[in-house]
Amino acid sequence: MGLRPFRIENWKREPGFQHQIEHIETLLSSEAFSLPDELDLPAFIREYLEVKKIRLFSHQQSCLEAIRQQKSVIITTSTASGKTLGYMIPILERAMQHPEETTLLLFPLKALANDQWKQIKEMQELMKINVPAFIYDGDTPLSQRSMIRSKARIILTNPYELHYILPWHAKWARFYSHLGVVVIDEAHTYRGVFGSNFSLLVRRLKRVCHFYQSKPVFVLSSATMQNAQEFSKKLIDESCQLIDQDGSSKGTKHFVFYNPFKNGQDTRTTLDESRKIFHYCISHELQTLCFVGSRKSTEWILFQLKQKKNPFNQPLLDRISSYRAGYLPEERRRIEQQLKSRELLGAISTNALEVGIDIGSLDSVIITGYPGSVISTWQQAGRCGRGKNESFVFLVAYQNPLDQYIMKHPIEFLNRNHEHAIINPHNPYILANHLLCAAYEMPVDPEKDSVFFGLDTTPWWLFFEQEGLVTKTALGYTYIGRDPAVKLVSLQHLTNEPFRLFCGNTLLETLDKGQVFREAHEGAIFLHFAEPYRVISVDWITKKIEVAREETDHSTEVMKEISVQVLHKRESQSWRALALQFGEINVKEHYFAYQEKRYQQVLSQHEMNLPPMEFDTESMWMEIPDEIIYTLQKKHTIEDIMGGLHGTEHAMIGIMPFYVMCDRRDIGGFSTMQYLPTGKPTIFIYDGYEGGIGLSEEAYRNFEAIIEATYEVVKTCPCDSDNGCPACIQSPKCGNENAFLNKAVTIELLEWMMRLPASIKKESHARKKRK
Repeated sequence: MGLRPFRIENWKREPGFQHQIEHIETLLSSEAFSLPDELDLPAFIREYLEVKKIRLFSHQQSCLEAIRQQKSVIITTSTASGKTLGYMIPILERAMQHPEETTLLLFPLKALANDQWKQIKEMQELMKINVPAFIYDGDTPLSQRSMIRSKARIILTNPYELHYILPWHAKWARFYSHLGVVVIDEAHTYRGVFGSNFSLLVRRLKRVCHFYQSKPVFVLSSATMQNAQEFSKKLIDESCQLIDQDGSSKGTKHFVFYNPFKNGQDTRTTLDESRKIFHYCISHELQTLCFVGSRKSTEWILFQLKQKKNPFNQPLLDRISSYRAGYLPEERRRIEQQLKSRELLGAISTNALEVGIDIGSLDSVIITGYPGSVISTWQQAGRCGRGKNESFVFLVAYQNPLDQYIMKHPIEFLNRNHEHAIINPHNPYILANHLLCAAYEMPVDPEKDSVFFGLDTTPWWLFFEQEGLVTKTALGYTYIGRDPAVKLVSLQHLTNEPFRLFCGNTLLETLDKGQVFREAHEGAIFLHFAEPYRVISVDWITKKIEVAREETDHSTEVMKEISVQVLHKRESQSWRALALQFGEINVKEHYFAYQEKRYQQVLSQHEMNLPPMEFDTESMWMEIPDEIIYTLQKKHTIEDIMGGLHGTEHAMIGIMPFYVMCDRRDIGGFSTMQYLPTGKPTIFIYDGYEGGIGLSEEAYRNFEAIIEATYEVVKTCPCDSDNGCPACIQSPKCGNENAFLNKAVTIELLEWMMRLPASIKKESHARKKRK
């Protein structure tokens, strides 16, 4: 096939694409920037840079100087800007200057550790130095572990492995005694429950280092975020120097906002439109990566491309692949290498390729649906156009409020700051488990060790002692529980008692209690690696779930009722005439039935006999003024007004991830015409995690922006359905199957909220200290 150059001008005139284009923004190229001062570098590093024809960018130079000055740093520059080189040069420099110093590199994925290990080995070969570097994780053979612990100067691992080996710190005494640098790569991935757990893991690591009289420098490598210094302080409990001036060069990038539902039509599908754009790019020999939101979607697009109806010739067909979790490690490594060598011309991938695995420079990226944060969008977009190459990014919208809002506001999206990354290391349910892990690692003195955990933990130890989990000794509280304390903690989940899901004798995965209620109750169809299983039984005592493989295209969805009770109001403010509150609430979710469906068709409904799931969390809530309700009652029924409250709740939750770094599944909502303690119509929006992790608090701080965007999404949605559509007020997680919604009243309710006179009155309540 002859080369047919891709031109954005030609593509946007194609009949199959032109009517779905909302906007194309051309981001101009920029030259590389280095600091003028000459760096005093050792000869082996100078020679390496000369061989590789590298001139250090300004942010790499800044990182080098900060680490030399024993300062912890957070680097937040763009994808492929050379952050790894920025911290590896000073690490290798220190390693040669201090022959006993050790370094710990933490990566969120095993694949990243493998990729970085190869780069470190290549650097050392070209520098003609030998600083023993090893990967130490669940795949490391037992026969090699003792040797690695005795010889390693550089260890590459992940948080899960560190969590399990910390109690064995005596075997790592040499390593911890000389630990000089800890690198936390892809730091922005440590947010929400995962980030809150990880922040306490870091505090446990620092406590072990203190015992061995070392005080390492921390290097956080991250995508750009709005609150980088605040976030890094919470993550590692110390201040970091921010390095955010990107000195790398950038080529021209065309950013396309592509909306299959531009005219309110739903005859197109997002996945199919991504497939067609991918097909077009590959046919024009653009090396292309298509991001999709699930494992199943990767396989579906590849399957469709291989159908005879698609005019792909065989040579091109042989140069595309899918990429996702579930493939064997050697298969993933092969695909990564084939992309880097350009043997593969395209791949359809989950966000597994979003983070910094080296696959070279691509020509174009297709992002299938807004990935949930501005940070992730730019991480994925940064996979193409490294250096001075021209590149193309296609953001293909789904039919949901957030995607549609972005399609209508492309310039705002391109210019907006990246989100705040949110963690809460003081969540009592997360903190309790890590305190027990600390006592399992070495005795805890509540007074002395408060420096690591940031608060007085004495009440916890008295409680643990009463429960028979710890005993007080001369050195402090020591863990005496039946099972190893590290088994109490799942870094990805909040619960300390995960449910185990088995097919026969094979453990497929673990789930928290909330997931069991929603996705793995008896009778549910559960997807694992896109394969369907039927849940046969759930043992709530042993926390064991039995499933059986079932060939089906059905799905199940639960139906639930929610009730809330305010426990403590921490803050309040008036926005126009709305009374906004923030504090702690108790949530009871009663799952009373589930529906079995084939696509959107309901086939059957089944009752469920489960106890209510109850938890305390943080919430924002708003009381609707009598003035608004009286006005609406003049022309609407109470049921219609309730539909407006319900629609407002859904729409706000749908738009929140644009202002709070989260998924809409992380947020719960409840609306009522009469909240009993006050008698007022009220909308609650709460964190869907026990104890809260800061999401609703961030929404409370950004309420004005969220409510204004919510109004615009619902008002401008072209659908003419009385109960709205997925692009405005319908929610895929509604416990009532999107019943009792009213789009017209939702718009009126939001209009009244927007037009009422602003009040300057604000009052704050002193925050109640978390237990």
